[in-house]
Amino acid sequence: STLPVQLLGVAFASAQCGMGEASMLALASRYGREAAGAAELTSWSSGTGFAGIFGYAWVVLFHDWGGLSFQLTMLLALSIA
Repeated sequence: STLPVQLLGVAFASAQCGMGEASMLALASRYGREAAGAAELTSWSSGTGFAGIFGYAWVVLFHDWGGLSFQLTMLLALSIA
């Protein structure tokens, strides 16, 4: 497989994720504050913010402090995802 084909695959996957996310947010905004839409938006935004903090802490804990290789640290993260 060539690099242009791989990059095209990444671009398609990114576009698909972006469209799915935008669709979910648009649908959730149609509901009132009392409905599930407000809770869904709050949960989505909290999870998105926490993912960055947790990911950074994971690398610091296992790679920097634990002395594991970066590859093994990522494999451990993949095993619990």
